[in-house]
Amino acid sequence: MAINRAPWTALVDDDGTGKTGSIWNKAAIAGTLLDPIDALVGGWNDIPFDPAMFSASTGTWVPNAAAFVTCRYALINKLIAIQLDISAGAHTISASPIFLYVTMPLAVPPTANQFGLPFSYYLPGAVGTGVLQMTAGQRKIELLRDIAGTAWPAQAATGCFFRANFFYGFV
Repeated sequence: MAINRAPWTALVDDDGTGKTGSIWNKAAIAGTLLDPIDALVGGWNDIPFDPAMFSASTGTWVPNAAAFVTCRYALINKLIAIQLDISAGAHTISASPIFLYVTMPLAVPPTANQFGLPFSYYLPGAVGTGVLQMTAGQRKIELLRDIAGTAWPAQAATGCFFRANFFYGFV
């Protein structure tokens, strides 16, 4: 996204008298320059807890709302940064699924497949670095326990965490 240069073009330089040029104030600078730059660079957008965001390839995955520490994204030009942190809370995984899913309410899904992105997890009896992937055109983050496709253990437990930070581009 390019910055609109029309307001800049409309400015008139002063002739040195201090009476003929365009007058700028904080509101003009904020609305004309700073706001478009902020939109281009992006800022973090928090995503509130919604149990419908969580699912599994078989059975269910139900994190506790209190465990939902951080879920946010930032749009930076043609790149989206995602930070996901589900920590220290109770959750239930049923039926030993291969994939745990987090469906993000993002305006722009990835335009290319994203594979092999690492994330950290701790569950009672299962600690490690998993593999995260996203399919082009979808808003679903797929969490695999490992590259071999080991099933997540069916359990109702506390003291769990999942943490991921990653980026993807789009057209």
